[in-house]
Amino acid sequence: MLDMGFGPNVEKIINYPTMHPKGIRRVCMFSDAFPDEVQELAATYMEDYIFVTTGIVDGTNPGVEQLFFQCSKRDKRAKLIEVLQDLGCAKTILFVNSKKTADFVAAFSYNNNLQSTSIHGECKRKS
Repeated sequence: MLDMGFGPNVEKIINYPTMHPKGIRRVCMFSDAFPDEVQELAATYMEDYIFVTTGIVDGTNPGVEQLFFQCSKRDKRAKLIEVLQDLGCAKTILFVNSKKTADFVAAFSYNNNLQSTSIHGECKRKS
């Protein structure tokens, strides 16, 4: 969030009149990629900043298998279903570039008889 322009929103939240001051409040930030410049920015919001990592920083986790398939844009959907069906009931996480794509892939997978859901930061309010 911090490297995507949400800094002002975070500032607004932490400076809200009822928010406890730094040192009293507890701030935790989690990320799969935490570049140095984002860590420095995050540290400004925290007291006694601690950075904890698992695996190799800026490297791949040896416990995660990454598969890459080259195919044309029009063949992506069929390839996705093929790969997911080949995996059987294995638990799989797909990373995509947008909330809209996450929802589309989840619906597309579900419509192809594969259990699926999307997880992202979009929150829909009921009026």
